[in-house]
Amino acid sequence: MRHLADLYSFPNRITAIRLTGAQLRGWLERSASLFHRVDPGARDAPLLNPDFPAYNFDVIDGVSWRIDLSAPARFHPDGRTADPQASRIRDLTWQTRPIADDQPFVLATNSYRLASCGLFSPLVSRNTVILDRDALTRDVLRRYVRQLRRVRIPARPNWGFVPQPGTSVLFETAPAALDRPVPDPDRMQGVGLNDDGFAVMRLTL
Repeated sequence: MRHLADLYSFPNRITAIRLTGAQLRGWLERSASLFHRVDPGARDAPLLNPDFPAYNFDVIDGVSWRIDLSAPARFHPDGRTADPQASRIRDLTWQTRPIADDQPFVLATNSYRLASCGLFSPLVSRNTVILDRDALTRDVLRRYVRQLRRVRIPARPNWGFVPQPGTSVLFETAPAALDRPVPDPDRMQGVGLNDDGFAVMRLTL
């Protein structure tokens, strides 16, 4: 319990808003703009756009999707549209069924995402907020963990990249990752440390 504040140190609140399926896809398109475009067949291409803040990458529990890195990003890091025709999100499903554009959802998020400016502001500025109380996110997490005692992590993630045969990317992470087991050793390997002291990992798409 003492490490929960390290996992979530920000004084944000738990909130919830109504979204359509199309807006849910748009939310994920914004997150997917974190990644560089990767041409099929590229070797050790950089995966992450350093101009895109990592805190703007959201993973939404309860739905499944894949990201097509061969497609361009739709958004710039500041939220401006880069390519209105771009679409990276593939196979977006809820309970194994394709999500329709007009399908209603309630998205649990944090109060920071309700800001009137930033990457996600066009999706929240006109939507109905159905939960906005004073409960801090870390306090809710603390009660949740105390009640469950053991939190089970799904064996398989609910999102991934569209396969690109013969293609690999590199990304940086904490140096301790080189001494940890990787989730898919057939596709991910440690390369070593770079000049800045970060671990470099290779992912085969």
